[in-house]
Amino acid sequence: MRELNKMHQSNIISAYEFMAEKIDAGLCAVDAKGQVIIYNKKMRDILGETKEELTKRFVSQSLDFNLEE
Repeated sequence: MRELNKMHQSNIISAYEFMAEKIDAGLCAVDAKGQVIIYNKKMRDILGETKEELTKRFVSQSLDFNLEE
């Protein structure tokens, strides 16, 4: 049953990723931990950054913010 749930979640994520790539708007979603979970082509075109570059920037900003507290 757990394997079936994992497969179902994977299919849902794939569907969201497909839809995110098809819309004509920049989309970037970040989870509660600061990880980029969705970053579509339009947003990559707008910012000129890869998902990996953006993730590094979000993580470093989070670390700087947390260190200042």
